Amino acid sequence: MSSQGSSSSSTDALSEASSSDIRAEIHPASLASGPYDASTTAFPLDTSPVPTSPGSPAYIRGARSSPDDFGLDKAELLTTDQQEALAPKLARPRTCYVYNHMPDVDPETKYRSKINGQLEWRCKYCPKRYALNGGTRCMKSHLQACHDIYHDSPRAEKVKKRQRSIEEAIAYGAESTTKRRRLENTTVIDDNDAPICPQTLEVLYINMLAACNLPTSFVEQEDFRTLIQYLSPYGAYLLPDSHSKVHGWLMNQFEAGKKRAKEILLSSTSMIHLSTDLWTSPNRMAVVGVVAHFVSKDGDLLEMVLAMKKVKGEHTGVNIANYILETVEDYRITSNLGYLQMDNASNNDTMIREISHRTLLVFISTL
Repeated sequence: MSSQGSSSSSTDALSEASSSDIRAEIHPASLASGPYDASTTAFPLDTSPVPTSPGSPAYIRGARSSPDDFGLDKAELLTTDQQEALAPKLARPRTCYVYNHMPDVDPETKYRSKINGQLEWRCKYCPKRYALNGGTRCMKSHLQACHDIYHDSPRAEKVKKRQRSIEEAIAYGAESTTKRRRLENTTVIDDNDAPICPQTLEVLYINMLAACNLPTSFVEQEDFRTLIQYLSPYGAYLLPDSHSKVHGWLMNQFEAGKKRAKEILLSSTSMIHLSTDLWTSPNRMAVVGVVAHFVSKDGDLLEMVLAMKKVKGEHTGVNIANYILETVEDYRITSNLGYLQMDNASNNDTMIREISHRTLLVFISTL
């Protein structure tokens, strides 16, 4: 068989494999003569298992049989030595956080320079690019210096998050004016020298109940109180000894959080848009939720849960509108109300008309 016929047969085989899911290999021998040319270069197929031993021939494998699978132009295939050097790197997963800040959401996406065809890292936030040469120091420096993006280990991130929660609890506790009980036996520990701030303890404990979905009676569990007693006798004394007192803490924190939410909403630099939905809880309770979306005075796009109200009566548009407007008026955002987003239930059409009519009447009354 002539070389022309052999080349034609190989090219036909390549085209047939490209239209199927058969995995293909580029044999180093077929690339030894230089750049790929479909008219002169054989491109043999092999459906044998992928070599796994370190001494196996260095093949570049792709999901299809086209050189495009490897991010290469047909005129820019790698040499045999380059394949052997690059193949292990292609198989290695990308675990560094810098790859999460490229344009594509998949960190395994590979970009190549249009100048020399080399792999490169591209910034998601600006046109900056860096050649991938085995290290990520330049990319990390760029993200930190230009975009203020840092990364710690998962453990360090959790520690930072906990520290932020403590700092917020200290700040919120300092705003509280609730009177605290004093120790009956002042010889145990002086209140002024106590290592635990009562206001901060209240905020952190209520946050824990909410995050873990714990009942207010959890404070009455003896094993829990024993643990707190071991960690800090003063802390065990400060904790309420009944669920009714914890309920008082809960309402205090709710009112304090609501006050802060009102201040943030009133200082927003945009209209306040609402999304709302009505659903039935597992215990057959109808609940309507209201979430606000707006831009804060610092320029941040924020979402804030304003209410989760139990719906009494029929689920008509007028009835639901009453709960939405009650929330709007409670947070004093009627004059700054923007768009409303909800699903396409028929009663929502009636709800929108009712809200539009009543807010228009409020606006007219203020003129």
